[in-house]
Amino acid sequence: MRRPQRLTERMDGKSMEKRLNEILTRQFGKKLGTADDAQIYAALAALVREELEKRPRIEGSKKLYYVSAEFLMGKLLSNNLIALGLFDEAKTVLARYGVALSRIEEQEREPSLGNGGLGRLAACFLDSIAALGLCVCDILLSRCADKMSSKN
Repeated sequence: MRRPQRLTERMDGKSMEKRLNEILTRQFGKKLGTADDAQIYAALAALVREELEKRPRIEGSKKLYYVSAEFLMGKLLSNNLIALGLFDEAKTVLARYGVALSRIEEQEREPSLGNGGLGRLAACFLDSIAALGLCVCDILLSRCADKMSSKN
């Protein structure tokens, strides 16, 4: 079984604090000490996006396409911080400013797409594939009654 490899150097706490302050200043004219929870969430999400974009795309001669009518991914900020190995650094940096990461996590809305069981199973399956470093593309089918009924 192929194991995922570290694709980029992990950001340390000092670099994270500097980058968060840069993002906050550029987007809101604030720093970690003066920004509100929603602004810190936006900056942390931007930092995570930047770190994910540094990773090379997984390429291969074969690709798995996973097609589903629903995905229940849950909140993504913490999941992505954990996957990048940045969760503890984020928690420590924010704590220096009296901000609990759990409070920032509450800013994220639940992106549920579906109604339960199979959607959660799809999300777990995709997490497993990503952890293994496999080449995969997920596709969400939109179930629209109008489209379905117009074809009948």
